Amino acid sequence: MDLTEWIQKMETEAAEQIEKLEKMGRRANAEKLFVSTLLTMSVGPASEMSEATHGTVPVKTEILAYHLYPFFGVSDEEISPDEVESCKVASERILAVNGLLIEAGLESDDPAASLTRQIERQARTVRGSAYQEQTATEIVEVQGRFDGWFIAKTGISPTRAQEALWMIYEYGNAFIQSNIEVVFAEADKFEKQWRRVQKIKPERGTADEHTFASKLPKKEYAMHYGWVQKMSDLGFADYPVHLQNLGFTDAEVTGLEQLIGMTSASRPGISDVVEVRQKPLYFLNDKRAVLVDIANAMDALWDALESVARSDQAFHDGKYQLHKGKWLENKSEEYLARIFPADSIYNGLSYPDLAKGAGATTELDIAVAWGPFLILAEAKAKQFRLEGQLGDVSRLRTDIKKNVQDAFEQAKRAADYIEATCMPEFTEIKTGRKLQIDKSKLNKTFLMTVSLHQLAGLATTLAVFKDLGLFSGSEYPFSISIADLDFVTEFVKHPDVFLHYIEKRLEVQQIGVSILVDELDFLGAYLDTRFARPYFWERHGTDFNAISIGGFSAVFDELMLFRRGMTEDEPKIALDVPSEIAEILGQLRDSDDDHSRRVAFDLLGLTNNVLRAIGQLLREIRTAELNWGNIRRLALVVDDVVIIGSAATGVPSAELVRRSKEIAKIEKYRRRAAKAYTMVIAPGNRAVVFEYVNYTDEPWVYDKQLERLIAAEPPKAPVEPSRLPKPNDGCFCGSSRKFKKCCSGNLNR
Repeated sequence: MDLTEWIQKMETEAAEQIEKLEKMGRRANAEKLFVSTLLTMSVGPASEMSEATHGTVPVKTEILAYHLYPFFGVSDEEISPDEVESCKVASERILAVNGLLIEAGLESDDPAASLTRQIERQARTVRGSAYQEQTATEIVEVQGRFDGWFIAKTGISPTRAQEALWMIYEYGNAFIQSNIEVVFAEADKFEKQWRRVQKIKPERGTADEHTFASKLPKKEYAMHYGWVQKMSDLGFADYPVHLQNLGFTDAEVTGLEQLIGMTSASRPGISDVVEVRQKPLYFLNDKRAVLVDIANAMDALWDALESVARSDQAFHDGKYQLHKGKWLENKSEEYLARIFPADSIYNGLSYPDLAKGAGATTELDIAVAWGPFLILAEAKAKQFRLEGQLGDVSRLRTDIKKNVQDAFEQAKRAADYIEATCMPEFTEIKTGRKLQIDKSKLNKTFLMTVSLHQLAGLATTLAVFKDLGLFSGSEYPFSISIADLDFVTEFVKHPDVFLHYIEKRLEVQQIGVSILVDELDFLGAYLDTRFARPYFWERHGTDFNAISIGGFSAVFDELMLFRRGMTEDEPKIALDVPSEIAEILGQLRDSDDDHSRRVAFDLLGLTNNVLRAIGQLLREIRTAELNWGNIRRLALVVDDVVIIGSAATGVPSAELVRRSKEIAKIEKYRRRAAKAYTMVIAPGNRAVVFEYVNYTDEPWVYDKQLERLIAAEPPKAPVEPSRLPKPNDGCFCGSSRKFKKCCSGNLNR
């Protein structure tokens, strides 16, 4: 079967499933069928409701709405649990087939066409750009500032509109909680009936009993049938709600309906099922409403209010856009202040505009100066239109340019000013505070852009936009939405980790492999792996040209369920490093000097093998028997890093550090290595983890003096670990390999 025949087969299957849905909609009560099916799809234990298991429910509900709404009010005939199950299966099959058809269009000789199809797939199958709490906060704090203006335009304020969504959501949860036991009791009743019927001999059963046994041959089928039947009856009667009963006026209800309401009257104006995503508040003909996914509803509400604001160009381009942009800047600063000292963050800076000549100035939104590291950030509160996500290449390109590339170019302009100036200086406009950059101490500069909303999950892979004529060079910013920045800054916890996270986000865009991953999956994967080389997908020795990373964000879903009071156990979310490495990082952070900050950052970039070896070294030295006044050393090579440990008791700290630095130079030079990690420990000093630690990555260069020192050294004495493993024992570095095949050959004996 060639591709054309396969596509025709898929299209035929989709058409058959649609015909099945519409046939059921004509025969029975389509409103009850819709409500019952969406309840069956979306109800379950909170602990089992994850993105993986229920993430497609909003899209499947949109499919049902698109095909069943035309039949609302056509029939009052009762529905059956079989029809509810058939509707559920039909929506699943239609979604699956449509996804396969989109996938078939991804392979194209035109990279731009392939990219737009990839974005279209995201728009058609993924819902929710943030958690509902985050989007609700944006609505209240940004659009809610203009409540009076929106009331005059729509009949309902943004603040009241998001309150309505919360109340419908809570009403629905209360309905489920109060009726779930009744529904399960009905399932148990059908189970008992099934057990009773199974014991009846065929010749003695009634016609109804024979029908029951034939229709429900398994116990699970019987329980599910009873569950669906009861949920259908209760759900249609009590699950949808009149918003007036929740305290909203007729004008407010009408306004909310016009903003995001799906009705029988509005359905004829919808020509594509994906357009239903903009109408996620489902109104029945009696004006009762149901809500399936509040996160998606909050997104749709924001977009609808944005469109209303845009209808008055003077208002939108004036007070509204000004407030939205300043809110995004301030919120970015607020989140960065979770991990960086307040005095290291600058908001709203002015600096010389070299392109315009003497006296001209330009501005930068945010700068963070933390020791030898600098972040230059721009925030852009522009829209990301659905039309661009659905194939309008011109709008897609414009939106990415306005949200990311323009911000990147502004941040890069500040970086270019620093590069071209001997003593660069920025001035915080509102305070007059000066940021002076000492370039001799500057280790790394990161460019960062913050957008108001997610960019179809593509901020992690900006390289793909080269095919649209964007980011023509090989440099990209760390691009992130404000909602994702909220989570990243909460869980990286420390400046060194945040900076290393940025480095890894930028690194994967340069490796020549297409990475498909959204921010929270990337964050979860980073906390688990640090994206240490080799990457976790490389460890099986297989070459890839594309990687899809998923499942790592589930822990954040679990966290939100806990915070909403829906589960009892709070998940533990933190960077996974060996305990000894955490101790070393802790002391480096307490030291609060440029050297310690740089070493902490570098330490996070080392491989797992190296970190395990460092941890083992620390454990060995703490328990070693040392001769008073003598310095003992260990030097071994793990991956491409020379690890040098020095330890002593009875040697003054300053002298121990001085001599250990010399030892480190010798050991690094002896192995002709570029990378070296040095740690100096005085086991008797319980107040600190180490006396000195350093990491260097410098090319090996011939040195006559070091050659003489090496030649003059006495023969090597046995060094730590004091008791070596047997050849076939596990290696002391923690690599899980045998000692003879691991560190044995690297030890100085």
